[in-house]
Amino acid sequence: AKDRTLWQVYDNNGQVLFEVDSSGTIAQNIYNELNQLSEQIVYGADIDPTTFAKTESGIETALVNAGYDGYNWDGCKRTRIIYNELGQQQFTVDYTGLVSESTYTTKGLVLKSTVFADAISYEAATDVVTIESLIDRADTNNRTSTNIYNNAGQVIFTIDSLGNIAKNDYDAFGNITKVTAYAEINTEYLTKVSGILDD
Repeated sequence: AKDRTLWQVYDNNGQVLFEVDSSGTIAQNIYNELNQLSEQIVYGADIDPTTFAKTESGIETALVNAGYDGYNWDGCKRTRIIYNELGQQQFTVDYTGLVSESTYTTKGLVLKSTVFADAISYEAATDVVTIESLIDRADTNNRTSTNIYNNAGQVIFTIDSLGNIAKNDYDAFGNITKVTAYAEINTEYLTKVSGILDD
């Protein structure tokens, strides 16, 4: 087996800007004006890491030499992250145009996660308003899962789009020790527990 090396290059804010692994795969993180991660790009071409300096300018030059000039995304896997007005990650759009959405409780915990059935234009998906205009919330093929939390903010139940329910048990340190997928569940108990959803 060969040793593997991962190089990381940081920006002036101490955030990871590039990652280069020993196979030549380059990943780039792009941040918005609030220093939130807004896009991740994994480039399609493997570039021999011995041929360029592991610096911002060195990597950028290697990418340009490989044909990635900011317009050519051949083979790249891009992911765009869009935030709501509270700074919470609302939409994620992958390079195929697949959209997922997170909604939150008033405590900032993820309440629902939805994957929308129809893909949209990745290039158009730049803000919440535009994405809202492109997705179809009424599509019955959308898939939504719901989290139910205990008073410690731990997910105790997850309900998927088919109504399947899973329960997490925790130890004293907050680690999940058991996951139970129910064939049947006491819906009266679940209704009582769900009362903390929006607390």
